[in-house]
Amino acid sequence: MDDLMKPSLVAILCAAMLSTTALQAEERYVIKEDSPSVGTNFRREVANGPIPFDKSYAELTDTQRASLRQQFDDLPLDCEPPFPAHGLITIEQHIIKIQRYQALRGEVFVTAQIDENGKAQTVNIYRTPDEKFGKAIAEILVGTEFKPASCGGHPVAMKFPFAFTLDVSRR
Repeated sequence: MDDLMKPSLVAILCAAMLSTTALQAEERYVIKEDSPSVGTNFRREVANGPIPFDKSYAELTDTQRASLRQQFDDLPLDCEPPFPAHGLITIEQHIIKIQRYQALRGEVFVTAQIDENGKAQTVNIYRTPDEKFGKAIAEILVGTEFKPASCGGHPVAMKFPFAFTLDVSRR
């Protein structure tokens, strides 16, 4: 990796976070690097989005849940979408580690078919800046425990869309 290139922002945005209201767009949640870069005392932001990374679906506010629901076409009111059981943070941490070493740039869009037990059965990769990175994301999602989708109070299988942008800028 070019010494001048450092990961500066991994804008991890769950597909459910892509379309938000003006009010929701104002509230942003961030993940900062573990320690400051050489030459500064400030930890850089490595991920951001309108849904808290460390919250489970049950811990999200009604506004955050509504934002998430927007990404599921015609989701009936008595249905809840699948969501990582421990929040997006576990997925984010894996992606940040990969990005630290690969310094990729570009959009990523995948969907994971989550079964009634909260397990990702298949992952379809639609967009990725690198084939190996796409496979790594698929492995991360397959290894992630999900709260399964439910309709009428019963668990059901449903796709979980996951999209984000990788960004590396010069320092």
